[in-house]
Amino acid sequence: MIKWILGILVVVALLAGIGVWWFTSWIKSQEGDFTETMDYATQFAQTHTATQCAEESAKLAGDCGSFSMSCLIKAQLFMQVCFDNTQDTLAFCQATPYKEGNVAMATWATTFCAEQNKSGQGCISTLTQLGDYCSNQLIDEHNEKANDAS
Repeated sequence: MIKWILGILVVVALLAGIGVWWFTSWIKSQEGDFTETMDYATQFAQTHTATQCAEESAKLAGDCGSFSMSCLIKAQLFMQVCFDNTQDTLAFCQATPYKEGNVAMATWATTFCAEQNKSGQGCISTLTQLGDYCSNQLIDEHNEKANDAS
């Protein structure tokens, strides 16, 4: 019995090691694309609003296929960097239902994506993540104001 358990643990550890190696290699192979996406998002944010960042994120994610992990990562990376660099992120975040939870954000994202003619799951899941982003962004803003006041 112990030999079976040890055998299973060895196989699981081996598979986990192979998975980590593959994922690390894959990330390194995508590094140039990710850097290019970040540069594009930074430049885009300089002349666009947070709403336009969300619209472009919806477009990018909506064009991804069902199993295109790198495409979805790039869409989410674009969204994060764009929102980090545009001027009206807080106002945009306050207009979303991020405080109401994941279901409300998913409903909002579904509507937002449909308005962009991008109703696929990639668009919806990417835009739903704005709830976490907005929550963290507003918490950071609140903490900065509290630190400035003291």
